[in-house]
Amino acid sequence: MLCRDDIERFARVCRDVTATPLPSDRAYEGEIGTYNEKRMHMILKRFVCEDESTHEIPVGKRYIADILCDGEIYEIQTGSLLPLKKKLEYYIENTDYHVTVVHPVAVEKRKIWIDTESGESQPTRKSRGSVQDETAELVYISELIASGRVSVWLLLIGEEEYRFLDGWSRDKKRGSNRYERLPTEIFDEIALNATEDYAVLLPDGLPECFTAAEYAKAAKQRMGRRVYMALAALTNVGVLENAPKRGRASVWKRRTY
Repeated sequence: MLCRDDIERFARVCRDVTATPLPSDRAYEGEIGTYNEKRMHMILKRFVCEDESTHEIPVGKRYIADILCDGEIYEIQTGSLLPLKKKLEYYIENTDYHVTVVHPVAVEKRKIWIDTESGESQPTRKSRGSVQDETAELVYISELIASGRVSVWLLLIGEEEYRFLDGWSRDKKRGSNRYERLPTEIFDEIALNATEDYAVLLPDGLPECFTAAEYAKAAKQRMGRRVYMALAALTNVGVLENAPKRGRASVWKRRTY
């Protein structure tokens, strides 16, 4: 649970980073690939640890840790968790460090469309999100989480997403390119360390045994691939287990501890 000081510090870091022009060259070349740091990443990194001497620390010959502090690696991942999988595997196989993955969840979001010709911006109404929107992403690292060497720290934030009106649809929004994501405030945090901690990701109103369709309804998710990804992730980390089918429908059951 965040305290008032944390919330105020997050707001200060947002102001400081947003007001600072991005350097023209923030890239590292080599086996780790090219890394272009966006403001969202910079803000979260400074929020986790403001001591910049702990930032961008080489670990082995292949990777650079976002933060290495007091024997713990923190990796800031603002997008899909899939690209992080190989890096985490390397840490587990070649180091003794415990790793915490820091991942933002936009529980309040506003899109701002930028006209590429005039430069004018068009803000939209705020939309709401939930942790269930991001549960599917955990499937990519769920087996590493189950090893006990990887934890997840979810930061529940407000966010502004800036996109260019350069898409292929008539309104130029479909297929558009994103320019930047900026956090505006932080509401809460969820630390996922032990197996039972991940039970908080289960939506309210879910019965003890349920189908994928029942999970989708409770989580207010559209039935599809990401629902099954979420269920696989929660099964891999040990929150759920398979139960006898109902006819042809697969059934999951909450595990007890």
